[in-house]
Amino acid sequence: MDSSPAPDPVPPADLVEVAPPPRGPWSFWATLGFGLLAMGVMVAAQAIVGIVFAVTTMAQQYGRHGRNAIDPDRIAQELASNPLMLAIAMFVSLPAVGLALWLMIHLRRGPGLLDYLGLRGFRVSQFIFWAVVLTGVVYGGEWFLKRAGDRSGQQFMADLLAQGSHLPMLITAVVLGAPLLEEFLFRGFMYRGMAVRRHSVWLAILIPNLLWTLLHVQYQPATMAVLFCMGLVFGCARHFSGSTMLAVLLHALSNALGTISTMVELQEKVAAP
Repeated sequence: MDSSPAPDPVPPADLVEVAPPPRGPWSFWATLGFGLLAMGVMVAAQAIVGIVFAVTTMAQQYGRHGRNAIDPDRIAQELASNPLMLAIAMFVSLPAVGLALWLMIHLRRGPGLLDYLGLRGFRVSQFIFWAVVLTGVVYGGEWFLKRAGDRSGQQFMADLLAQGSHLPMLITAVVLGAPLLEEFLFRGFMYRGMAVRRHSVWLAILIPNLLWTLLHVQYQPATMAVLFCMGLVFGCARHFSGSTMLAVLLHALSNALGTISTMVELQEKVAAP
């Protein structure tokens, strides 16, 4: 007589639990809505920092010279070129938006954070190609801005650097913080959800780029048009390489070169007789 244990009964096929397929990214319209929400988080975080600085400045002026010395217009102009405020606003909004994106991606229960945002490597040849394209757009943009008489971009950065204070924080915010924050949101999260279908790929490049450009309302239209063209380079690099980190690097390189150029220009003005 066979004493071996009987095999476990095989459950009927209709009783076998089948794991649901992994969920993809959010849909086009959900991505747009969540992206606008994340932009709202960014603006709110930066606005809170601005309010704190404004209230502190008014309190200082009131304590020194009394109520009649408070000039809201002058305070607003001073804060617009305050490097410390800009740096802190960037450092506050970066984790705030990062947390918002993490929650949105976690709620979807689909791809992981790194995969969803396209945080992967890229080939050196891809960086070289898109860096050359970006260089062409930048030089073409400079020629266009000279013809248009628009120096709002250079002047904005020059006003910040001319303060001569908190430069390490300012440069870190401009060269590292801004590219990480903006590319993770626009070329990372928003591109991923909008590019699910092939026919929407170019919308996934154009719409986030338009929203990114509209964030720079402190510039004149000609400068914003150049920024839009630069953003197209970032978006195309993200699309054809599959890497948001390439867009981050190109964005950081562009900001670094712009900052260095403005610093050299300021030094030449100081050294001029």
